[in-house]
Amino acid sequence: MGKLAPDHKTIADFRKDNLKALRAVNRQFTLLCRQLGLFGGQLLAVDGSKFGAVNARDQNFNAEKLQDLLARADARLAEYLSELDGADAAEPAAAPLDKTQLAAKIAALQERQDWHRELLAQLQDGEEKQVSVTDPDTRKMPTAHGTIVGYNAQLAVDAKHKLIAADDVTNDVTDYQQLAEVALAAKANEGLMEAMAARMKAQPWKFKLRKTLAEHPFGTIKRWFGYTHFLMKGLEKVRAEWSLTTLAYNLKRVLNLVSFEQLMMAVGAKMPPRA
Repeated sequence: MGKLAPDHKTIADFRKDNLKALRAVNRQFTLLCRQLGLFGGQLLAVDGSKFGAVNARDQNFNAEKLQDLLARADARLAEYLSELDGADAAEPAAAPLDKTQLAAKIAALQERQDWHRELLAQLQDGEEKQVSVTDPDTRKMPTAHGTIVGYNAQLAVDAKHKLIAADDVTNDVTDYQQLAEVALAAKANEGLMEAMAARMKAQPWKFKLRKTLAEHPFGTIKRWFGYTHFLMKGLEKVRAEWSLTTLAYNLKRVLNLVSFEQLMMAVGAKMPPRA
């Protein structure tokens, strides 16, 4: 309307305030695709990919990293205290740092040490092996190009038109358990998992197609959409963000498969008469 467009904060607030509704819209659109016959149900590929998050590497810690930082801080404190002793013995003009500057450096270092000790105690008292500060739900994860601090995004992709049948996000480093859960979600959408498992057992070569099928949506989202990291913080919010992203992928793909008029008719919307 009049070339008006919502600004970034308006969009961000809308997304933040409507997490459940956005995920529900995605589920309904998946059902609509099924109604249109766009899911084949013959082959379903389930896979995961790592995405960055709002948490820098230096704000993620494990016990080994914290113990190393504490040891380095101890060594640095010893240097500062030695310099402080030297400043006491030296002439005022000869000291490289005066006592006030050294005292400030010591206080800052001790404050950081206290924080690192708290993080280490948190790890030792709990079951987690790492802790992230900016977004506590993120984890350091291995990728083909090193490591990232982020989330593990999951997809179930139908082979007919490479549409996404189910999606999820986890902060577990490995895919094993998560892939099973996404497959169950896809079963809720299509009800074909048992028959598909039997076909896969009879035709094991189809396992090789899994990566190819899953790479299409992941590649489109990362390279074509330019979407390589999540913008929201917290696992539940990130799940809603991922759901919105997969909805955008499916919608774009569906509009290349059926006309806008067909889509609106399936929704039940009345189209205005053509001029």
